[in-house]
Amino acid sequence: MVTEWPVPIEASNRITTMHDFGYVALNMKYVNPEDSGTYTCRATNELGQAVTSASLIVQSKTSIQMETQHEAAMHKIHQRRSHSLPAP
Repeated sequence: MVTEWPVPIEASNRITTMHDFGYVALNMKYVNPEDSGTYTCRATNELGQAVTSASLIVQSKTSIQMETQHEAAMHKIHQRRSHSLPAP
């Protein structure tokens, strides 16, 4: 069996391909927004051809958490900031 990925996939410590007794897989340890897209695999042997595709959408997560777990404390901080600002 011959396996093709129409878009070249560079193997790395993060991305590997596997081909074992007719089982084909693309493994990603973790993903980034740049990995978003459609991944297509084509397998061909003497009996024919099979093609399958999968879409991957990766949304980035903000690195700064904006929510608070202590609403009352956050309210006090905002009050103190508004009282300590100099008049224009």
